Amino acid sequence: MTEEAPEPSPPHDPTTAHVRAACKGSLASIHWLVERMTPALLSQARYHLRGLPEATDVCEDLTQDVWAVVLFRLSDLEPRDGRMTPVLSAFLTKTMRNRALNWLRRRATEARAGVPGGGVATASSLASSTLDVIHRLTRQEHVDLLNRALQQLDEEDREILILRGLEEHPYEDLTVLLRADVGALRMRFLRARARLKAILPESIFDELGSD
Repeated sequence: MTEEAPEPSPPHDPTTAHVRAACKGSLASIHWLVERMTPALLSQARYHLRGLPEATDVCEDLTQDVWAVVLFRLSDLEPRDGRMTPVLSAFLTKTMRNRALNWLRRRATEARAGVPGGGVATASSLASSTLDVIHRLTRQEHVDLLNRALQQLDEEDREILILRGLEEHPYEDLTVLLRADVGALRMRFLRARARLKAILPESIFDELGSD
């Protein structure tokens, strides 16, 4: 592993530069990416596991599991219009959504069978330093700023920010789930992102581009 500086990035998109450096083996950039993206992953996991008493511990385990998968595949990612931020975000959030929904399905199956629920089997392929960073981040107060900001929004705002902003579901697919037409959903998303920005001026949502 090296510690070379990341390449220059497009304006307002430092994540792209750090992805490129991380693919070349920069531990500093790997840790930067983990710190940058972990708040959104935790918020996404909390959305899918909302209301469950064990959600906090499971969300932390799921986040570690997702990073174990994504960092192993980081060099396989291809830029979109010269940018890596939306590509990495999409890969992370798709992996988290799959992991969270699989955990919920397994939990429901075990509950019907009367089997006590277990934790998340996390991969052990990450470097110990990266595991330490993930473990430390999920317990640091500043990483929870995004979640606390989202909690200040109403449920509709949180829902559209997670489903559209992070998971990138097409508006057409959300019309039935959220009971609104495409135009209304687009306006809801833009307003929700503006409200989030007013509470938390800088977050990964700012790098994902306009809608």
